[in-house]
Amino acid sequence: MDKKWTMTDLLVELSKMFRNMMTSTDKGKTNIYGLSMDVTSDGVEIRFSDLGEKMGFEREPLLEIFESKDRLSIVTEISGFEEEDLKIKPTESSIKIETKDGRLSETIDLPCEIDPNMGNVTLINGVLEITCKKLSEEKI
Repeated sequence: MDKKWTMTDLLVELSKMFRNMMTSTDKGKTNIYGLSMDVTSDGVEIRFSDLGEKMGFEREPLLEIFESKDRLSIVTEISGFEEEDLKIKPTESSIKIETKDGRLSETIDLPCEIDPNMGNVTLINGVLEITCKKLSEEKI
């Protein structure tokens, strides 16, 4: 609902909103609330979602692929998970990364063929690194 707000109204409402967010958020999870505010000589116009209505977004995780003569390393961000939460399914031409609870499922197409018998997997501070042995230089 759009309405004109005084600065006092705005501060009171934002204080309620932040207090509600701090007490209602799940520990370890990110919650995003929308807020749009225009300040004019007539007052403050503010539009935001109902406090109980969480607004989420999805974005592609950062991904880097590094190649050496005989190895391929995939580095991607997987924050909020532990190594035991992940299922990593390699094929010769791709690697599928899933979580056991189904919140994440991503397939990475590779620039060359790899040995699907996994090399090395580490997850440190939300950064997943998968290192595999290359089978060929270029993808067929």
